[in-house]
Amino acid sequence: ARFEMKKSRTITLSFTNNQITEVHSEELGFSIGYRWDNFDLIFNFGDGQTDFKSDLNLRANLKIRDTKTILRKISDETNTPSADQKVTIIGISADYMLSNRLTLRVFYDQNITDPLVGTSPYRTSNTDIGFSLRFTLTE
Repeated sequence: ARFEMKKSRTITLSFTNNQITEVHSEELGFSIGYRWDNFDLIFNFGDGQTDFKSDLNLRANLKIRDTKTILRKISDETNTPSADQKVTIIGISADYMLSNRLTLRVFYDQNITDPLVGTSPYRTSNTDIGFSLRFTLTE
């Protein structure tokens, strides 16, 4: 298991438009994983049964990031929030070695963005679901 807290602040000064851009970011992250030794995985094909016995690794991640951008105009002495969003990232994966060179990975990743400023009022979500087979040439 792992828990993370991150904070960052970036300030940029632009002489072309006499503006200071300030970006604040806070992130909380939590990860957990578990490993089953010698997990028995059985595939039934039409002509018979194939048996695999290897380690199964499960991982789950959750990250919540809050980012705020403020534009500060030096000449007008005005502060304008230009971007404020909350991003939630969810990830789940399972790895299983079918042989000493072939690994099967099944995954689910979702990225949800909630804008908190009226410049972009729509919530967006991207979801990736799939599997991958990795063949390793060297040991």
